[in-house]
Amino acid sequence: MDQGPGVIAPLFTTCTRCGAEAGYHAGVCVIDGVLHWSVEGGCEVCGAGEVGCGRGEVPGHVSAALIAAHGEVVLRAEPLPGTAAARAFKTVREVFGVPLAEVRGRLRALAAEGERGTEPETALLAARLREGGFAVTLEAGEPPTGDKRLVPTSPGRSWPANPAAHGLPVRTAAPARLGRGRGREVPLVPGSLPEELREPLADYLAAGRVLVVAAGPASDPLAERPYEFVRVGRATDGTWAWDLAWEQWVRRRGCAPPEEFVRHVEARGFVPPPGTNG
Repeated sequence: MDQGPGVIAPLFTTCTRCGAEAGYHAGVCVIDGVLHWSVEGGCEVCGAGEVGCGRGEVPGHVSAALIAAHGEVVLRAEPLPGTAAARAFKTVREVFGVPLAEVRGRLRALAAEGERGTEPETALLAARLREGGFAVTLEAGEPPTGDKRLVPTSPGRSWPANPAAHGLPVRTAAPARLGRGRGREVPLVPGSLPEELREPLADYLAAGRVLVVAAGPASDPLAERPYEFVRVGRATDGTWAWDLAWEQWVRRRGCAPPEEFVRHVEARGFVPPPGTNG
């Protein structure tokens, strides 16, 4: 399977059941030359959830919200010197699905205004145009606004469209020293932790003193099938604090936390200090 670029963004919508604001995530990636998109929403007030996913053209509200979070990419393209006009016309007709009468105008627009979209969308378009004999440039557009983007969702599949199930990258808050916030976002990479560290590190994480815990679990963003969950909450060893889900990501999937945290645990001999659950 050939996987291309992907992006995820936190989004917000109005719950169709109770009218409260509901948060969810959306993602777009390229797999085997095809765009894949997914959205998953959930309402903390009434517990309702809405999920959808698909292949091919990305819904406009999903693209717009991802651009609001990450910024847009501008693609400009012109036929390479020596590319026959007939080949350039054929490429534009096939890529954009326009009638012959509109090809010349689309060629001019590609060179001047360009095409705008998310990174995966423009990357796929760039690959198709290059195959058709075009020189392509990609550049960042306007920076993200940081504003919440309220978008509609509609009922879809009955289980969460987790990012990993669609080949999308997954990021989460890393363990952090107490007093330094929740931790910077880091990628979750299954299999990145040496096998011999999995169990002792997971046991250490499981022994931390729980600071706060949610009443129920959350869908595991690394799951590739339904009904896999992680605990929601925070724990500490008195020096560092981490999300409870890290114990499961380390034990089940071998995801490596930041090296500084691993060295801290090794220095303790994988023995939690007095006062924790260990």
